[in-house]
Amino acid sequence: MKRLGVFVIAALVIGMVSSAAIAGSVTSRWDVTLGGYSMMEFQWSNKNIGTQNAVADRDSNYATNFNDKYSATAWDMDVRLNMLMRGPEVWGAKSSAFVEWDFVGRATSGQNISYGDPGLRHAYATFDWPRTRLVMGQTWQPWGYQLPPFAVMAAAADNPGGFKGVRRPQISVQQKLTPVFTLIATIEQSNDPQKNLTDSLAQSDFNRGLYPETSLVLRYQSDACGRIGPAMLTAYASGVWGRYLRENGINAQAGNTASLNASPATLQTNLGYTNYVFQRFTDKTITEYLGQVGVFIPIIPEKAPDNKGGALGLATHLTYSQNGGFLSGFSTSDYNFGTAAAPDYRNPKAVELTAQLGYWYTHKWSTFLDYNYARKLWSKRTLNAQANGTQDMMSQMAANLVYDPSPAFRMIWQMSYVHDSYAKNLYPVLKNHGTAWIGRFEAQYFF
Repeated sequence: MKRLGVFVIAALVIGMVSSAAIAGSVTSRWDVTLGGYSMMEFQWSNKNIGTQNAVADRDSNYATNFNDKYSATAWDMDVRLNMLMRGPEVWGAKSSAFVEWDFVGRATSGQNISYGDPGLRHAYATFDWPRTRLVMGQTWQPWGYQLPPFAVMAAAADNPGGFKGVRRPQISVQQKLTPVFTLIATIEQSNDPQKNLTDSLAQSDFNRGLYPETSLVLRYQSDACGRIGPAMLTAYASGVWGRYLRENGINAQAGNTASLNASPATLQTNLGYTNYVFQRFTDKTITEYLGQVGVFIPIIPEKAPDNKGGALGLATHLTYSQNGGFLSGFSTSDYNFGTAAAPDYRNPKAVELTAQLGYWYTHKWSTFLDYNYARKLWSKRTLNAQANGTQDMMSQMAANLVYDPSPAFRMIWQMSYVHDSYAKNLYPVLKNHGTAWIGRFEAQYFF
């Protein structure tokens, strides 16, 4: 019996040693830091809307709108995971890379993506010289992401990410002109980035542009007025410009388009008849642009790095755009008043404003007020051509209470009010505006 016990123990030891010898290990050539957070949110709304949504459907009038009649409660979860890699020197610059995913799932470009599926947010490399930074990869568009991290708001829908652009593949050069002034020049992907991320073969009119979108930013930053956390006095002006081709497929004779995939014999036969023609295309070059100015002011700076009590800050920016489409928070796109054969495009404008005020009662307790406004500046002709019930204005106000008991944990109680208006109301069974109240509780854990 002793011999059996010794044999079993020896076998286990040999097995463990052998497993350790053949087991792989998770390593990296360079220093890697993992990070991210998990979030749980409970939401109540007096309208039938989903989580991460702050659109007020039209109010009932003579008829009842289902989304207006019924309220909704919902739970939402979000997990983000990121990796920061610090690499070797490249061209005399310190190199690093950042990759981040979330796991909320998305349904874009007709794809059915389940809740909890991973989605790529950031994937870029940076190269830092003493006065210059080069960024290559997908991250926030720099023209709209210049204000320091300041306001803490539950739900992106209550603080529209579109007001600061979207995440796009880009090449960006940041050059420090003086200790307080920085110039940022960027070329970036000019189409809907989500289409490329979900379907590598997806194409759109934006892909058919002759060159990438181009943006410039001039930023001023100084700690002369003190700081609130990392946020210091900041002011900037930015702009982005691009052109794309809007194409129209037309037939010289309707109903008899010859297939481009037909056999040579079939094509030869078909071409002998006047009632068979090939499809042909017309196109129109469309210009999109956006300008933005913004400022952050630490009205009352923090007393010390670990004492924000009594601090007060204000952040605001104003945006003006044409054919904002994938650029701004409030989508506008060109409108064809003509036909496919003879297009007559008009380019609508939009104006957007956001303002945030934050106050810290103590280092751990704070409150934030957030206001967002956007309106499409349609001409009367463009307005009359829109479908009935087309949204033309949105307004959002939110107030919250934030508790940070530790650097790893945060709780947010928030109430939002949304007021949207709709440009046309030919059949007033519903009102031409909608309002909604949304309450949220959010718990976040950072790791």
